[in-house]
Amino acid sequence: MDAIPMTGVGKIFKVELRCDAVSRLVTPIVAEVIGSPDATIMVQAGGRRGMTVNIQLPAGLEAKRKLVATALESYLFDCTVTTTPA
Repeated sequence: MDAIPMTGVGKIFKVELRCDAVSRLVTPIVAEVIGSPDATIMVQAGGRRGMTVNIQLPAGLEAKRKLVATALESYLFDCTVTTTPA
């Protein structure tokens, strides 16, 4: 993040900061579990728990989906792990 996100009235936009923080937290965890930095991680505000993380693993790593989900299950955000179609 190059600059602190601001609202239209000049206040710090905390939702975007939280999403950035979750992305920075999840990225190295997923990379360690799958043994590669090639996963696509998208974080969005919303969902049952207030934040949703969508992780797309590269093709051929279907067996790692459960491991990634298990590594992230203790965090307070919804998480979906998919793989890129071959």
